[in-house]
Amino acid sequence: MSHRCIPLLFLAMAGMLSAQDQQPATVTVQGHVFSADGSRLAGATVTMTSGPSTYVAVTDSGTDPGKYTLSFLAGTYDITTGKRDYRPELRKDVPLKGSSQIDFVLELACSSCNSGGSQLAWAANAWGTLFVVFLFFVSIWLVRWNNIARPNREQVRAEVDNERVRFQTTTGSAVAAYPYLDNLLNEAENATKWNRWTWVDFLFWSRGQEITGWARIHEFQRATITQIPPTGYLETIRARLQAIELDLLDIDKTHAKTLASNIKDALEEKTADEAPLRALLVEALSYLNDQRDTTFAQLVGWQTKTVWLVGVGCALIVVLAFAVGNAILFIAGATGGLLSRLARALKRADVPSDYGASWTTLFLSPIVGALSGWFGILLVVLLAKLQVLGTAFQAIEWGCPLAPLTLAMAFALGFSERLFDGIVSSLEDKVDSDRQAAKRAQQLTSKTDVSKKGGDGAETQVQAAASTRTSTGGSVATDDQGGNTDPQSKEKA
Repeated sequence: MSHRCIPLLFLAMAGMLSAQDQQPATVTVQGHVFSADGSRLAGATVTMTSGPSTYVAVTDSGTDPGKYTLSFLAGTYDITTGKRDYRPELRKDVPLKGSSQIDFVLELACSSCNSGGSQLAWAANAWGTLFVVFLFFVSIWLVRWNNIARPNREQVRAEVDNERVRFQTTTGSAVAAYPYLDNLLNEAENATKWNRWTWVDFLFWSRGQEITGWARIHEFQRATITQIPPTGYLETIRARLQAIELDLLDIDKTHAKTLASNIKDALEEKTADEAPLRALLVEALSYLNDQRDTTFAQLVGWQTKTVWLVGVGCALIVVLAFAVGNAILFIAGATGGLLSRLARALKRADVPSDYGASWTTLFLSPIVGALSGWFGILLVVLLAKLQVLGTAFQAIEWGCPLAPLTLAMAFALGFSERLFDGIVSSLEDKVDSDRQAAKRAQQLTSKTDVSKKGGDGAETQVQAAASTRTSTGGSVATDDQGGNTDPQSKEKA
């Protein structure tokens, strides 16, 4: 070997040593994979990815379950941890320059959550929801007929018997002696009798029989005034006027107050003429009966509307449960709505008979709560993704309805109408703000386009003027970049 090759050999060896020093160091990462309840997960995979390089480790299932160990070149890696029936966890751009310990916690996946078992999975099934809706609907029909319809009918029959006794006590004659009056009470009684069409009333109550019965009874009351003997019953007429005056004072209407004032003035006159008092009694009784008939018809009509609304709500619940799923949210929301109504019913003050109107809120509360719970969770998931709600709501996932946080939120949405209204208001505010931002951006773009068009027009006018002067034999003085006029142009000028 010549002496000239020795220096080259030393340079090659130095380059190799330098290259070895510049290679990335090898790091070791170890740790454990846990489930949300704190137990260690064996068989989980931990994957480190950096460009084309991928390193995979499987957690131990022996003496140290859940442990993993990986050795690789230092750098920045994306770490993915996963296991069957658990949601994978991804950590991006994790710098790993030296040996370290990293632990992971995995949440149960939604498929595992929906698998049922001890978590009452039958309630999440659409068929289970259909069965619950069917029982609720049947219970409404039974309650309406036995606790609302039949008591109203029995009240009509009792009033018919009372009018017969009252008439005989006042006049000394039986109602049967007056065919017209007797026919009015018979029609009122027949309207509420059992017949072969009663099953139709059970399904579609009310079909107006009770309204007809009360109308006949009130007509009988007005007609009996003319049957009172013309003399010797002044005190009876005055007593009835005093009772009607008190009833009219309870009505907050101008007509009722005026009639009550007229009765008071007539009673203070101490007149012995019964004819004006009879006429005033008929007029006041006609108005009072008309108000009562109208109120009763409105309450009965609200009963019919309530049943229709309940039917539509139940149909929507069944369709959504089969078409979309997450039926357990309906159950949670309905429970919240029912509990809210029960809490209010316990604090409700005693009120006169409302002909079953108070039952309507009990019928509608579970339906409103069920729909509010289901759609409320849908809106919460949407607003969380739009970052309108706080980070706490991001843990609510549409695909995991049996998660405790999701169920609790559905219950709260069914319990509180204000909470659901607040979520809807948040969505409306978000839509309005986005629309206003888009409108401002469009206006700014329009102004920018107009400015550009204006600048181009001015430049065109300058160029046109310069061309005109040049064509007439003149010259134009131009400025250089420093702002100085071209001397040649001056000389030519």
